[in-house]
Amino acid sequence: MEYALVIRWLVLYAVLLAAGLPLAARLLPDAAGRGAGLALPASLLVLTVPAYWVGQVSFGPVALAAGVVALLVAAALAAFDAAALRDGRVELAVDIDVRAAGDAFAVFTAAFLFIVAVRAFDPAVFPAGGEKFLDFGLLKTLQRSATLPPEDFWFAGEPVKYYYGGHLMTTLLSWLSGTEPRFAYNLALAGFYGAAVVAAFELAGAIGAERGVPRRIAGLFAAFFVGFASNLVTAGRFVLLALPEGLRRTAAEMVAAQTEYAVSDVLAGAESFSYWSASRVIPGTINEFPLFAWLNGDLHAHMTGTPFLLLAAAVGFAYYRTPEANRRRRRALVFGAVPVIASWQAVHNTWSFPSVLGLAWLAVAFAPAAPWSLLPGVGSLGRRAAPRSRLAAEAARVAS
Repeated sequence: MEYALVIRWLVLYAVLLAAGLPLAARLLPDAAGRGAGLALPASLLVLTVPAYWVGQVSFGPVALAAGVVALLVAAALAAFDAAALRDGRVELAVDIDVRAAGDAFAVFTAAFLFIVAVRAFDPAVFPAGGEKFLDFGLLKTLQRSATLPPEDFWFAGEPVKYYYGGHLMTTLLSWLSGTEPRFAYNLALAGFYGAAVVAAFELAGAIGAERGVPRRIAGLFAAFFVGFASNLVTAGRFVLLALPEGLRRTAAEMVAAQTEYAVSDVLAGAESFSYWSASRVIPGTINEFPLFAWLNGDLHAHMTGTPFLLLAAAVGFAYYRTPEANRRRRRALVFGAVPVIASWQAVHNTWSFPSVLGLAWLAVAFAPAAPWSLLPGVGSLGRRAAPRSRLAAEAARVAS
């Protein structure tokens, strides 16, 4: 294993997480942890979006520099008080929880090293059982592209007709770390997994703390079930093995009748475990779970885009917690943050693009603040014309 590269990428991720801490603290200033676990997805987004747009004209060092400068400027603007700077004073505008940042990096590191260890047993890009040729081909093509979109490596002379945001992000990380694509593939794969796990940890911890549950317990609970646990079929098979013989057989026959497993498969021990068969439980469907994708090892959009779906959920949570009096902040979240995350998701993983808008819709619809107060000049009118019945009030929320 290339241990030096693993350390180099861990250092890079630590720097990106540190740069994103002010951005995350601006997003969730009053939450437990100040959103520290969302710092890495936030900084990756701010780094990549400017590089993507500059890359339409010139992709390479100029695009990378644009992304780095945008991240540094955004972090500085988020961290420091602008009014104080104008007066010649340096004052922090956000309260960064250093302990929570340490928790976030520890969770990320554990998840990152876990996937690095898994991929070390099977690091190759091969054609069977996935789409690794597509993913690695996009990486190689982006490395030598002069502009975006990159050329379709399976259809020379034509631009690629595919969502390549995760591969673009991986390319930028490989340039920042000075890593060849053949190594960047697995290191970025592990990084996206770590970013998803720590984002789940942070968001659940913030929600749990608001409900009286210790932040770390809620966060670790979510990190385990999002990042490590699969569907219930594997756990259920071990439960069956603990039952008495007659009851075990009857239960196994019932399970086999509803799934694609044979009775002998259901009653088999741990040595028969296959992550592939665990993702094909319901006949005629695919029941993939997050860890399945990373065990399979594709650097694919539905995996690399997951941290940014969690970031979108965090924006919804931030909106939900913002009181109606603070209209400026709520408008910034809905009309500022949501369009950026949603439009990037369209490039990163188009299938998940509607999910960002759906999460925003749910947040606006169910938040205590009236949705019509988002629009300038409509808030007071909405209060005067507020429906008197509960049904009319809910209908007005949906319509707004």
